[in-house]
Amino acid sequence: MTLTLNNKLTSSMESPALINSEIRASIFLLLCTLLLCCLGATRVVGENTAELGLLPMPASMVSGEGRLVLTDDLVAYRVVGADNGRLSSALARWQQQLRAELAIEHELLADSESDKEPILVFEIESPGESYPSIGTEESYQLTISDDLIRVQAATTVGVLRALQTLRQLAMRCEATLCFPLVDIEDKPEFPVRGVMIDVVRHWIPLADIKRQLDGMAAVKLNLLHLHFSDDQSFRVESLALPKLHELGSDGNYFTQSEIRELVEYAADRGIRVMPEFDLPGHSRSWQIAYPELSSRPGKKYHLYSTKRIFSDPIDPSKESTYEILAALVEEMTGLFPDEYFHLGGDEVSFDAWEDNPSIQDFMLEQKIPDSKSLQTYFVNRYARMIKDAGRIPVGWAEVLSENLEQGVIAHHWISSDTTPLAKRHPALVSINYYLDHMRSSESHYRNDPRHLTINNSADQTLRDNVIGVIATSWSEVVDPRNIDLCLWPRVAAISESLWSSSEYVLDANIDSLYQRLDLLSRQLEPQLSMQREQQQREWAFLAPPGSADALQALADLLEPVPFYPMRSGSTLLGLIMPEFLLDDPPDTPTELSPFTRVLAYESLSARQFNRDVERFLSDTENRELMKALQQRLLLWSELYPEMQKLAGQSEKLRDLELEKLAQVIARISDAGLIALRAHSESNVLSSGDVEHYRNLVSTYARPPFFYDFETVQGLVLDLFRPAPLRRHRIAIVPGIYQLVDALDQ
Repeated sequence: MTLTLNNKLTSSMESPALINSEIRASIFLLLCTLLLCCLGATRVVGENTAELGLLPMPASMVSGEGRLVLTDDLVAYRVVGADNGRLSSALARWQQQLRAELAIEHELLADSESDKEPILVFEIESPGESYPSIGTEESYQLTISDDLIRVQAATTVGVLRALQTLRQLAMRCEATLCFPLVDIEDKPEFPVRGVMIDVVRHWIPLADIKRQLDGMAAVKLNLLHLHFSDDQSFRVESLALPKLHELGSDGNYFTQSEIRELVEYAADRGIRVMPEFDLPGHSRSWQIAYPELSSRPGKKYHLYSTKRIFSDPIDPSKESTYEILAALVEEMTGLFPDEYFHLGGDEVSFDAWEDNPSIQDFMLEQKIPDSKSLQTYFVNRYARMIKDAGRIPVGWAEVLSENLEQGVIAHHWISSDTTPLAKRHPALVSINYYLDHMRSSESHYRNDPRHLTINNSADQTLRDNVIGVIATSWSEVVDPRNIDLCLWPRVAAISESLWSSSEYVLDANIDSLYQRLDLLSRQLEPQLSMQREQQQREWAFLAPPGSADALQALADLLEPVPFYPMRSGSTLLGLIMPEFLLDDPPDTPTELSPFTRVLAYESLSARQFNRDVERFLSDTENRELMKALQQRLLLWSELYPEMQKLAGQSEKLRDLELEKLAQVIARISDAGLIALRAHSESNVLSSGDVEHYRNLVSTYARPPFFYDFETVQGLVLDLFRPAPLRRHRIAIVPGIYQLVDALDQ
């Protein structure tokens, strides 16, 4: 039986107490401590981690017996051929990473600087370009024998990819460094493997972007797409059009010096940087800076107005518009050396154009039949500017039209009725790769972009046009405090689905994937991932010392809901109210909800519980597993009194009403304990009792995010629920529901 939403009143869902509260209280702290200790376990190293720890999995790998052990503190390397000037810094980072991750001190020197025979040999066919490009060769061969590590690559970027594989293969053998003996041939399945970060709706500073680049490099991603302009702000310093960042931002933007630093930082890691300056829609910041661009002359705009998704576009009928745009393209292509330049083009509202007599007159003069054709007119002129600057224009799928300029790459983010048009243009895919839609690593991993369908069409020509994927992170509910939690480790799963062979991904064991994601997360944490640090700072902000364990235990069972207004504290009523009834919109970003903002986007603790339930139901005689499930459920049932106590000590926690969440978790955990006992003792609950507990658990089910009837139904029900239940998904619900529902089989 599938899990469905149930709209019974929560007040009727009380469940009987199972265990004496004094016994529960006495074991709560012990169980909590044990659980958190497991979460903080150190990285496992040994002979059997060579395959388990590699992510993405290489195209071909043959393992040998034995290992290469570095017995000398001084490790010499040799470069055969010429690199592009970025290898030495990459080797220094590699050495620093191994020191941080394995606490081993080895000094790496070129063989010309020492009298040692080289242990590492890098053979590079061609240095390649100074900046990576769409045609950069990333393949490599890696051979580790009992006395030599040999890397052969076509370019320096291939060596960078090999170093990341070596980083994952590295093990601590007593007090020294060692590597398993392997022979690897590796290359990516897709040429474009990217992440989009929106720095507009909430500001993401340079240091946080750099940290994501480090993570991307670790899993062999090669494109960072930065969404630099939108209604809410323009985020790059412009010397040619200074009002863009002076008046069209909240004061947070990247200086040109920082942009150059960012581009070099990315290139050092073999990563391209594609800028996006979205037009003609999503352009309030442009119109605040330069009112002459507006299609509604004289209208006052606010940067952070959240009332409408589709804002008024700029005026495409004025020649002065294109003069401003030409100045921008010339300046920004000088800052960004990458071949790709994203022009946006999505979600254009035509109302302002249709209400403007001057624009309508222009359309008549130019024989432009409709607003969609006017959009194409604008996009084509923008695209030609980009091409004239020696770049390749990229536009969101809405730019597709019969008369679209040739050579524009279509960036698909929604299904649309444009299949014949899409065949004419190379395709980047973000459909089902929206990281803020709260889908699991497994869901993204299984989403083969070659199975792209548009308007229910799966034409082979369209599939052959797919050149890669960009996983998108929009920042309505993302800021520096939670960006790591939004991206990682799910981005690593996406990376493997794009790098590794399609045959491997198709047959991959998902439990193995999650084990390797866990290993990778622990490996990257010393330098790259701030997930735990971001959460610990939040617990210190919300509650007195000593409360972090309880808050962490609660957080590990939850995921934020994907619907932005619910997470930011808004309601559906606020979205449908007429604009004239609202106060002037703010010129500052929406403040993210405390606690919710630092929840992991996929609860791995809950996933493990749900998987363990499946295992138990297939073997109810497994007493060890039954006991482990019981301990977890007992711990979770005790979160309610603990959160009540903390709420009494912290006004911030009282305002968040987290004890209501903990109360629901206690109720459904009690239902799980009852079901577990019935399974393990072969007790038979009445059909009425089973239905009662089934209704109790299903009341708190939250379906995955889709634009469908079930989602809308859930949003309507949310209007009548306390705020903490609106903003959170209780991720252990599927497992507990299975325990209960299986009693009826």
